Amino acid sequence: MPSRDLTQACSILQEAVPRLVGMYNGRYSDKMARVGEVLRTDQEQLAKWQQGRGLPGKIVTNADGTRIKSAHQAALFHGENASHAVDIDVLSPDGKTYVTHEQAYWPLIGLATAVGIHSGGDWMKPDFPHLQCVYWKL
Repeated sequence: MPSRDLTQACSILQEAVPRLVGMYNGRYSDKMARVGEVLRTDQEQLAKWQQGRGLPGKIVTNADGTRIKSAHQAALFHGENASHAVDIDVLSPDGKTYVTHEQAYWPLIGLATAVGIHSGGDWMKPDFPHLQCVYWKL
């Protein structure tokens, strides 16, 4: 199972993500944000890539974990061997139910910019829960 441990992310995300989560949770009482996936192994990334390509589910990534690496995989980049991406979970206020409608994730786009990181929510094919360092290019 992918890690939720923010200490496995680069130092930029370790500083920015708690601020973003705090800002989100301070603004919305009908839902809450928390750190979701941080670090994935090559095998975990391959399993994500296989969704919609032989495994049930829709396609969620173009990074297969070997030929194309994900920012969620540990990589030596900018002097840090760490994950350079974090997914955010949005849940009901009691933390028991995942909120899946895109509108719940829209605020992450502006909040990410405010704390100096990038949101996958403004990509051509949006990945609303995804946050990454601005220097990471796939």
